[in-house]
Amino acid sequence: MGAESEPADRLLLGVVLECKASRSPWTDHIWQPVGIIVGGLPLAAGTVLRSGDGWRHCYAGDIELELFRKETEGYKRNLSSRPPVVYVVMRSTDQAMGMMPVKVTVCPYEAERYLVSGDELVEGVPMPDQVGLFVQEFVARHHVDEPFRKRIQRPKHEGGVGGGDVR
Repeated sequence: MGAESEPADRLLLGVVLECKASRSPWTDHIWQPVGIIVGGLPLAAGTVLRSGDGWRHCYAGDIELELFRKETEGYKRNLSSRPPVVYVVMRSTDQAMGMMPVKVTVCPYEAERYLVSGDELVEGVPMPDQVGLFVQEFVARHHVDEPFRKRIQRPKHEGGVGGGDVR
């Protein structure tokens, strides 16, 4: 693993999931992230934080947010959206909590890669201000604008390789 692929900065985040009763015939409950707690909490996963009629908020545990130098373009894109979000990647589980977070990211491109597999559920949660400042400072230190480079299409040569229209 090269230095570029190792996380440069980390921040501990706690994830809060909401469990609601479902009207679907295929599932009893719907789990979705509803909050991020900077620094996490000294609570066990599954601890009920509050509840109401047909819903409860549970602490899902702590996960480290890792920032990588090569992903600053995605971080900038997220910070420019309104509101910026923390993406929570979750997988179904047989435990008491039907879904468990396995990753948090602030890069929309990374979140999209998890969606493609179909094995994970990815939901965005509004980004706390402290996380936004952490990401902004990281981008300010590490972002390098990549100049646009137009690819040159080479004409196709008879019997050779290359692109281009042969009309």
